[in-house]
Amino acid sequence: MHICFGYAAIIHSRPSGYSFLPELRECSCDQVSIETAQSNLDCSVLRKLAEDVIVCTDCGMKYLPREVAAGKMAAMVAGARIVREELREAPPGALR
Repeated sequence: MHICFGYAAIIHSRPSGYSFLPELRECSCDQVSIETAQSNLDCSVLRKLAEDVIVCTDCGMKYLPREVAAGKMAAMVAGARIVREELREAPPGALR
């Protein structure tokens, strides 16, 4: 499932968190992809979905200069490595 929570430059009145994500924990999806360009967004609720969340680009990548897009992709890969390491180190059930 892909959820777009982006368009930070267009949407000026923004929520402070993902009010609907706790309900997704009970859905039958194998993976949840959340596109979020919102600044200062509380992502702590993602801990409950940690093993079902995948990292992907947002649809705005096509408008970026190639070197900026490459930098974002490198940051995305680095972030995914950090999360995978944290998941490996966490005691079973700690993130749920």
